[in-house]
Amino acid sequence: AEAIRQQVPPDNRDIILALARELRMHTPSAFYSLQKPEKVARWVVDIFEFIKNRPEDVAIELRSARRSGQWFLMTNTPDASFLVDTLQLLFKRFGVRFQIVSHPILRLKRQRKKLTEVVEDGRGGRPESLILAEVQGLRAGVRARFEQALRECFNQVLQIHAAQRRLKSSLKKIETLPDAQQVREFWHWLQDGNFIPFGYRCFRIESAPQQQIQVSIETSEGIFCTESDFVQGTQCKAEDLDPAFRCRLERNERIVVEETAEISTVHRDDHLTYLGWREELSDGTYQEHAFCGLFSQRFLEEPTFSIPVLRKRIEQALADLGIPRGSHDYSKAIEIFNTFPKVELFFMEPEELRQAARSFTFLYRQDAVKVVPAPSLSVDGRTLLLILPREFYQRENIDRIKSYVRRFFQAQTVTSRIVQMLSDYLSLHVRVAPRGEKDFVDLRRLEMGLTEIARPWEAKLRIVLESRLGDEKGRQLFDRYIDGLPRQYRTLTHPRYALRDIEGMEEVRHTDGEHFSIWGPFHSGDESEEYYRLQFYSRHETYLNSLMPLLENLNLCVIDELDFTV
Repeated sequence: AEAIRQQVPPDNRDIILALARELRMHTPSAFYSLQKPEKVARWVVDIFEFIKNRPEDVAIELRSARRSGQWFLMTNTPDASFLVDTLQLLFKRFGVRFQIVSHPILRLKRQRKKLTEVVEDGRGGRPESLILAEVQGLRAGVRARFEQALRECFNQVLQIHAAQRRLKSSLKKIETLPDAQQVREFWHWLQDGNFIPFGYRCFRIESAPQQQIQVSIETSEGIFCTESDFVQGTQCKAEDLDPAFRCRLERNERIVVEETAEISTVHRDDHLTYLGWREELSDGTYQEHAFCGLFSQRFLEEPTFSIPVLRKRIEQALADLGIPRGSHDYSKAIEIFNTFPKVELFFMEPEELRQAARSFTFLYRQDAVKVVPAPSLSVDGRTLLLILPREFYQRENIDRIKSYVRRFFQAQTVTSRIVQMLSDYLSLHVRVAPRGEKDFVDLRRLEMGLTEIARPWEAKLRIVLESRLGDEKGRQLFDRYIDGLPRQYRTLTHPRYALRDIEGMEEVRHTDGEHFSIWGPFHSGDESEEYYRLQFYSRHETYLNSLMPLLENLNLCVIDELDFTV
C-alpha cells in the first residue's frame, strides 16, 4: 500500500488501493510475496491502466515478460459463465502452457465506460471479470491469431450469457405446447440443469412448388451450430442450407436430438448438440423450435436411477418381469440402466424397457458382449449400448469393435464413448450412421461377431481347450499352463496353435523326452512360396545350433526362430 501511495497520483490512488486489496484476496501469495513492494505496486498500476477504460465488451492485452517466450495475459469483460473454461479450452487448442494467476470478479462503477470506483462491500457496481494468466510457448506468428480467437470466443460467451434468460424461456415454452404433452417430462428434465442452451432459432417451414420448402427465421437468440447466418427475418430455400441441417428440417419425426459436426468453442471441447421440436400449425406450415448447446456436467455424471421419472419407469419394468427389489438380478439391472443413454430412455416404450431389463438380468450368466438397441433420436443413425465383461476390455479392441460395427451396418460413421467401468462390466455407447435404411438387425449375429473380437486371448484358449478335450480336461490344462505362457507368445500365437503347443508340452511332460511337430504348409503374402513351422519341445533349454545338423540333413532352410520358456 505504501509503495502504491508513493507511485500513484492522488486522483486515482483510492481506486488503485481498492483494486490492490481485491487482487490480494484472489491471488496466491506465492505470486507476489517474494517480489519487492515497488514491483508489486507497478503490477497493480499496470492492471488499473488496463481496466480503467474499456470501450468494448472484451478487452485483451498480452504483455511480453522478461523471460524468453513468456507472456502475461490480461482480459476484462462483463462477468459471465464459462469465461475461464473457454480460455483454458483455447490454451489447449493452441498448445500453449499456462497458469491462471488470478480471477477476481470485481464490482466496478463506470461513467462513460471510464472506471470511477472499485466497490469492495459488494453493493452497487456491475460485476466484471478480470483474468490474469502467465502464458508460455505462444510464438510470435501465432499470437495475433490467438488474440483474435480469444476475442471471438469471449464475445460468444457474452452473447450466450445475455440471451440466457430468453433461451430458458424458449425451452420452457416447448413443454406447454399441446403436441409436446406426451414428452413433457423430458422437456422439464432438460431445464433442471441438464442442458445448457447456447442458441435458439424458430424456423417457419412451408412447402413450395416442385416439393421444395421455404424456410424463414422468426426468432433468433444466442449462437447457433451451423455456418449459415440465421438472423431473424432471413428467408431461404432448402437447397441453400447446410446438408446436415436440411436433413434435420426435412425429417419425418417430431423430435430430433443429435450431435452436430461442429465442435463447441465455449465451455467444453465437445460436439454441439442440436435439439429440435416440430410444431404443426393450422395453416399447413410448421415451426421448428431448434436449440443448440451442450449437455451439462450433471447430465454426464448423474446416475440414471437418480432421475425420478426414469426411476419410476425402470422400477415398473422390473416389477412387470417379477424381479424382486433388492435381488441380485434387480441390482445388476439397475447398475447397467445407470449407464444407459438417458435421453433415449425417455422415449422407450414399456415393452422396450422390459426387453432391455430382461437382457440385463441374463447378462452375467454368459461370457459375451450384449447389444441393446435404443430408440435413436438422430435423423440419420442408431444408438447401441454395448455391454462387455470387464475382462474383455482392451484399448486396442475399441477400434476393432468400431470397424466391425461399421462393416455390419455398412455405416458411413461410427462413434463410441466409454460410459462407465462397472464392477463386472464395461458400458460402451456406439452411434452408427448407416447408409440407407436397415430396419431389421440380426442382434445375435452382431453379438457373436463382437464377442469374438473382444474376447481376450485367455478366454479363447480356454474355449478351444474345452471344446477339443472336454470341460474337465480342458480346464485342467488351462489352469496348468495359462500363467506360464509369456506375453510375447500370446501376442504372436493364435489360441488354436496354442492348443497344439500345449499338447506337445504334455507329450514331453509324460515321456520326459523331446517332441517334434511340423505344421503347414503356410503361404507367404503373395502365395508364391510355401513354408512350414517346426515346433520343438524339450524340458531343457536348447539352442538352434544344436539342431542345425539335423535340419541341414533334411535339406531345410531356417527362415526365423523364436524361443519361449514356459
